[in-house]
Amino acid sequence: TIASPTWKENLEQIGAKNVDIIYWGYDEDDFSHLVPTPDRDFTIIHAGLLGYDRLPENLFQVLSELIKELPQFREKLKIQLAGQIDFSVQESIRKNNLSANFTALGTIPRDHALQMIVNSQLLLLLLNKADNAQGRIPGKFFEYLRAKRPILCLGPKDSDVARIMKETQSGFATTYEDTSEIKAYIKTLFSNYLAGKTNETRGDFEAYYVENQTRKVAAFLDGITRDVFV
Repeated sequence: TIASPTWKENLEQIGAKNVDIIYWGYDEDDFSHLVPTPDRDFTIIHAGLLGYDRLPENLFQVLSELIKELPQFREKLKIQLAGQIDFSVQESIRKNNLSANFTALGTIPRDHALQMIVNSQLLLLLLNKADNAQGRIPGKFFEYLRAKRPILCLGPKDSDVARIMKETQSGFATTYEDTSEIKAYIKTLFSNYLAGKTNETRGDFEAYYVENQTRKVAAFLDGITRDVFV
């Protein structure tokens, strides 16, 4: 088994047989006690380690431009980053004059982080700027899906994450460099936010529930034991 479709293909290209995918998935029990309460501010949230290899320089530039272009954006925008943040990220925020809109939360309890993501106006998912990014599916992506909040993913447009996002109607995926698409998506969400419209996603993501993934593992084990004891 392997964790993504692209990596499955890579294994098959070097001779592996009978390969299947087991996704990391999300655990419903983590969310059962949470009550989503959409933030009053226009919050953009990233949860987890954020290193220099995922620095969203162009995103920060877009946000800086929107502050100048859109009434109320400066007042409403809140960028909240939970977890360890590389110095280059904080420096880029400062350079783009976003310090007043930014909060570095540091390491926070898991329940707090999950409550943040279900309350957010926009979730930020940044894929590593690396050769294997097409098949890299961060574990938090599945929790983002379950949060039912719109996701902005930056990385290859043909990545496995982008495919799943399209399939589940969970947000928008584009490259780090495409500032026009990034800006258009954020402007749409902000317009909905000002109009009091919910940006909650409504696609079907239950295939990525850990119980459903575990059923696949159980089926594989049944097959193995059946072959052994027949």
